[in-house]
Order: sequence, then structure tokens, then C-alpha cells
Amino acid sequence: MPLTNYQTISFKQSSRIVWSISPPARANLIADLRNTNISSFVRAYMTFDRESSLYPLADGYFTRNLNTSEAIALADVLEFSNSLNSLVLDGVIPMFLESAATGQIRYALSLLRRLTIVP
Repeated sequence: MPLTNYQTISFKQSSRIVWSISPPARANLIADLRNTNISSFVRAYMTFDRESSLYPLADGYFTRNLNTSEAIALADVLEFSNSLNSLVLDGVIPMFLESAATGQIRYALSLLRRLTIVP
């Protein structure tokens, strides 16, 4: 099954723009999310500016696969959107990131290993 990039948009760091997906792309996305034969995922791309570094821009992305119930819940939010509909997808953006000297953004594994969760 080919990967479909429904829409991509970039905002400046100080942007307060609200963006909506086009109606045809939204309809296609909803149909694909409801199709259990298609694997769905969410990908977050990030770029950090650094003032002093060999690589002044650090960038990277994180991908989180959606299970069937998450994909259908996301389709419901998109199709029946109103102020009461929302969906929280844990793990899309890592809690701890590091900007590597190579210019890549990645999980801060050293911090994750030291993290202790207290109930």
C-alpha cells in the first residue's frame, strides 16, 4: 500500500496560524483511517535552530503507529469535529529530546534511562 502524505505545512516559530486540511484530502484521510487494511501512523517533524554549532539546524522526526481503535477514533474526530470531540495520542512527541552534534534530533536515551516514574 503506498504511503500518502495528505498535506504538509510549515509554520514559523512565532506563528499563531490555524490550519485546516482541505475537504477532499480530509475525506480521503477519513476513508483511509476507517480502512482496516491500511496501516496508519502519525509523524511529527521537528527543527531546532542553534546559535553556535557545527550544524546550526537540528532536525528529525518521530513516527507513532496507530492501532485500529485509534485510527477509527481519529476518523471520528475528523468527521464529526466539534468542540466536544478530541483525541489524545500519547507518544507522538517524545518527552525527552536531544539535539545531537550531527544535526539530528533523537530520543534522549540517557534521560529516559534515569527517569523513575512515581505513582
